[in-house]
Amino acid sequence: MKNKYIIKSTSHIIISNEIKKITESIENVSYFSMNDTELDDIIVDASYFGFLDTAKAIVITEFNYFGDKFKHEEESEKIIEFLKKLDERCTVIFVVSSLDSRKDFTKKVLELGTELLDFSNLSPETIKNNVDQYDIDRLKDSISSSYSLSFPSKENLKDSEEFTELANWSNNDDTLILVDNTLLICLGRE
Repeated sequence: MKNKYIIKSTSHIIISNEIKKITESIENVSYFSMNDTELDDIIVDASYFGFLDTAKAIVITEFNYFGDKFKHEEESEKIIEFLKKLDERCTVIFVVSSLDSRKDFTKKVLELGTELLDFSNLSPETIKNNVDQYDIDRLKDSISSSYSLSFPSKENLKDSEEFTELANWSNNDDTLILVDNTLLICLGRE
C-alpha cells in the first residue's frame, strides 16, 4: 500500500483535490506547515496514534527541502530515517512547489517508494477544468453566495494559477477579497 507522496504543484485546487483523494478513507488528517512547525514536532505527531485510530495522514506544506539550493543535511537525514520506519497505517504527503530530481535527498525519498504526483506545467485547459470542479456557475445562480480558497502564504497566492482564472471569471458584481491568505469570492446577482 502506498503511504508516501510528494505533490508538486502551484495549483491550490489541484493540491486540495489530490489530498482529498489520498486521504479519502482516513479520518485523522493533520496539516503542518514547515514555515511554523519544527520537523521534530511533525515526526513525533506522525509516530503516535489515537486509541481508536486505524490510520492517520500527515500533510506537510511549504516543504522546500526537495527544491531549494540548501542541503538541510541534518533535517534530510531525519526525514529519510523517519520514512524508512514509517508505520504502514500512517500516510505522509509532502506538498511542494518545486522539486529538483537531481538532489540526493529527492532521489533517496523516491527510492523509498514515495509516489511523485507532478502537476507542474499544466495547460490552461487543465487549470480551467480543475477550477470548474468547484461548480462556480451553480454558486452564481444563488442570489448571494460566497466561496473561499485558502492559500498557505501570500507568495503562493500571487503565483497561483487559480487566482488568475477566478479573477478572469469574476464580473462587476463579484468581489474578490483576500483575508488571512484566504481568497473570498463573493458572488453577486447576475
